Amino acid sequence: MKIVGDTDDLIKDGEIELVVEENQDTDLGLALEMMENSFAIFDNHLNSKESVIESEGSSKKCDDRNYKTWATNQLPRTLVGIGDILSFSRKHADAADAYTRAIPYRKTAVENSEQQLIQTNRNSLKISIEQLKFQRLLTEAHVLV
Repeated sequence: MKIVGDTDDLIKDGEIELVVEENQDTDLGLALEMMENSFAIFDNHLNSKESVIESEGSSKKCDDRNYKTWATNQLPRTLVGIGDILSFSRKHADAADAYTRAIPYRKTAVENSEQQLIQTNRNSLKISIEQLKFQRLLTEAHVLV
């Protein structure tokens, strides 16, 4: 942004604030659009029957569970990011909706970590750091609403 002329007149007229506010709205809109697109990509990938990778003219089934787990963990993270952008934009009702939509994903992560803990530690029920992380993220989602 280049300012030409007397800056005191611009500040008095509020033009500088207007330019900064317009840039901020553009940035927030772009960030929101990117977060919504990433959510749609993760959601589409996880809800498709099979993940297929095209490689050298042949189709191969991609059964990479690590990627599926990672993508599953990104859904609520993306929803919370969308909620943060909406909250910053003073669209609190939409932000609460995004935070609320993240809660079922957080609950599923806690339940999955508990099942994994039971399978790995049949004799001793020690709580893992990962399980504590998922419980904290679930609590955070409830607090944000």
